[in-house]
Amino acid sequence: MLDPIDERTRSAGVAAEVCPSCDSPGSWTLSRRHRFNPFGGVTALVLTFWVALLGWALDFGFLPAAGLALFGALLLIARRTALVCQVCGFVKPRG
Repeated sequence: MLDPIDERTRSAGVAAEVCPSCDSPGSWTLSRRHRFNPFGGVTALVLTFWVALLGWALDFGFLPAAGLALFGALLLIARRTALVCQVCGFVKPRG
């Protein structure tokens, strides 16, 4: 029988690493595929716009908006990767 899991990416196969969809042990691979809601990062970027607008209107500068934009961008980048089961294609968040 042909093993569908690539040996180079097979993880240790401990019980915590079993796929909840197909029960394959150690079948996870890191992927740039993204199916999760980036709500936190998108919300931070939308708030960035409003903070920048308030900073311009009330004349307190754009530094808070720049910090919030950096935080939102880092949050989006950090949540972009996911673990994908090589057998059934089930996707779970990393971490």
